[in-house]
Amino acid sequence: THRSEVVGVILSFQKPLEVADVSQSGTHSNNLSLTWKKTNKKKRSEDWDLEKMTNPYQEPEKGCVLCKVEVDFKNIQLLSQFISPYTGRIYGRHITGLCGRKQKEISKAIKKAQKLGFMSVTHKHPQLMRDPNICNIKYLR
Repeated sequence: THRSEVVGVILSFQKPLEVADVSQSGTHSNNLSLTWKKTNKKKRSEDWDLEKMTNPYQEPEKGCVLCKVEVDFKNIQLLSQFISPYTGRIYGRHITGLCGRKQKEISKAIKKAQKLGFMSVTHKHPQLMRDPNICNIKYLR
């Protein structure tokens, strides 16, 4: 009597293989002849596509908020976004997220506006407290 079974075996993640036919001969029941058949006949082009894929979990690069905006010492509403509401001090680059060039421009414009009397030196103007925050500061939220 002949008895045959089909068994699926996956040998690796990239190239799955399966057993096509397992048969036993009539006289010798212990002798098994295995015939392997490759199920994945595609080239390794799929593996190359995975290398070209971008990481979906990677955060987008942070760009300078003001690189496309012209900084003016008379724009008090913009300048007040970069000073502390309690002390009047200018936030550093690590807080504002600005590039070095724009951070210098903002600092110079704030100092000029304070010297000319457009801005207060010790605190933020109360009307400007409700403006949306550009900087990532936890206590302002």
